[in-house]
Amino acid sequence: MGVMTLISHPAAQAPARSPSDPPAAIDPGPIFHVFLTDGRTLASYGETAMLGDRVIFTLVIGDGGLKTEYQLMSLPASSVDVDRTTRYRDAARASRYAATRGEADYAAITSEVSRSLEQLTKIEDRKARLAAAEEARHRLVTWSQENYRYRAKDIQVLAGLFDDVITELRVAAGQPQISMDLVAGTPEEVRDPVRRQPTLRESIEQALVAASVADVVSDRYAVLRTAAAMAASDPNAGDLAAELSRRFDDQQAQDRAVAGLRTDTLARAQAALGRGDITEADAIRADAAARAVTLAPGRDQDVQSLMSELDEMVERTRVHRAALDRYAIMRPRLLAYERELRPLLSALDAAAPVLKAIVGMRGPEFAKLERTASSLGRLDLRFAVVSTPEDLVDVHATFVSALHLAREACRRRALALAANDRTLGLEASASASGAMMLVDQARQNLVRRLYPPKVR
Repeated sequence: MGVMTLISHPAAQAPARSPSDPPAAIDPGPIFHVFLTDGRTLASYGETAMLGDRVIFTLVIGDGGLKTEYQLMSLPASSVDVDRTTRYRDAARASRYAATRGEADYAAITSEVSRSLEQLTKIEDRKARLAAAEEARHRLVTWSQENYRYRAKDIQVLAGLFDDVITELRVAAGQPQISMDLVAGTPEEVRDPVRRQPTLRESIEQALVAASVADVVSDRYAVLRTAAAMAASDPNAGDLAAELSRRFDDQQAQDRAVAGLRTDTLARAQAALGRGDITEADAIRADAAARAVTLAPGRDQDVQSLMSELDEMVERTRVHRAALDRYAIMRPRLLAYERELRPLLSALDAAAPVLKAIVGMRGPEFAKLERTASSLGRLDLRFAVVSTPEDLVDVHATFVSALHLAREACRRRALALAANDRTLGLEASASASGAMMLVDQARQNLVRRLYPPKVR
């Protein structure tokens, strides 16, 4: 079988369809289908998209007419048969291609291959002629693979016609007769049948299915509302309208139950937190998880949110319990520190009028400044020997810092009076103001530490 025989062979042109061929593909348009793991399907306008562990698609509610509604849906991938949904997507793409561009593209590729074959006789170099023949065959097979295996059987016939000629050309070119490249295109894949656009009733029934598997409450309500509006427009959908109304009422009842569970559980958990009762906090979380199974089926996000809050409160309860236990151990030392510090604070308070006068830059007289500075110096030595518990080290350090600032304020105020230097007076005022502020801060912290810790 020579090159010219192949060119003139009628099969080298696009084979015509015979009566025994399968019917022409139906164009599914933009309608795809999402297959659930339980076998039920949902019509989707356009293809689905995977976003993490979610399947995103647009649910069709209606028969495709002008009143058709479209609802964006997000389902957990665990409820979707992703493999079957993907296979159907490929089948729908192939069917649409076959119903639209398939025949035209097929005619174009076969014409292109025929033109390439006509050029073979004009190529004198044997190896170049062989390469051209193999390239033409490769384009033919590749085209089928890249176009949904469209008319794969016909492509196999055309590709097979090349084999004998290529074998002859290989012999003439001094190459082995057998080549692993000479593999005909794979047959047409067995695909899922393309489904038609659902009727209005079917789409409403699918909306009920979508609402039952949706784990996002807002999606569930939106689907039920849209489907109810569509059912109300169809006089033959009274039973579906009644079912949608019942489902809607069930959802509202479930909302109330979930809200009640949340309010009751968090209130009890807050009380346990205040007492630092870890056992009770753990029991409340376990009870909420058990009650949610009955009260909130299909409300995974709500339950997960509640459980996350309870987990946080259990952890806060552990932290608070540890703080209470620590306080119980440290309380005697804290009270002892306060009793030892009490006369020192009274002595420190005696310096307050002088510090206020320094802040206002209204004196006092030089002698009073010296007496106050000396008193603060002796007080500083007494603070240094106070037995300070580790939980009050920062408080004690603040008192000491206040003492140092107060002494520095007296020193600078004395220099300002002696030199009549306003700048030194301003510096003394700032030091005195800082000393009083630190004393107030340290007092507040001390009082707070003397009492049981509050919940943070």
